[in-house]
Amino acid sequence: MADLVKSRHDHLWEIETKIDDKVYRLYGITDEDRADIEAEVGEPPALPTPTPEDLVNHWIGYAIRIIMGRFIPGEEGALGSGIVDGNHIFSPETEKKLREFTDLDAVTILEDGHPDDLEAKVLTALILMLGEETTNKILGILGGDMATGAATIRFLLKDYWKNHLQWYLKRPIYWLIQSPKKEYSCYVCHERMTVDSLLLIQSALYLGG
Repeated sequence: MADLVKSRHDHLWEIETKIDDKVYRLYGITDEDRADIEAEVGEPPALPTPTPEDLVNHWIGYAIRIIMGRFIPGEEGALGSGIVDGNHIFSPETEKKLREFTDLDAVTILEDGHPDDLEAKVLTALILMLGEETTNKILGILGGDMATGAATIRFLLKDYWKNHLQWYLKRPIYWLIQSPKKEYSCYVCHERMTVDSLLLIQSALYLGG
């Protein structure tokens, strides 16, 4: 994951450099003036090394976006395609299986054993993408393991929701909906909500699940 982040950062820097070249030529700025400008601006900031917690956030967030139908692995040009510079990160078989995880109504519940349990879907998606050993390390960072999964639930209920609000400046794409006593919790993708979504959440499929 760290290598992928660095690769994207380097690719972005290459694009920005090409844009700079065109702008300098467009305004007739000489090489000498350009050197003075770049010396005054200074070097671009170094890419910070992702922490283990950062990587957990990214991987779990990626899995949730697939499940909610926002990311489509293997589809050229789609968000979250998993294709970098024409190279597929995942095998065609893994891409197909990940696409099958997309929830049709974009409503998932945090309830052990429920067919739409988000924690179970995230766990399975992580194993598909990273393998059991790496997935277990991710759960270990959260304070749990694959045997319990309880730590993932806590993360989805608290840290992921908090981080998501910060990332999208309090305009979340995924909404955490809870009962007053927080005994019932579900995530819904607002981009895919319909007039029936709230009725669906209140139906026996979820409340009676």
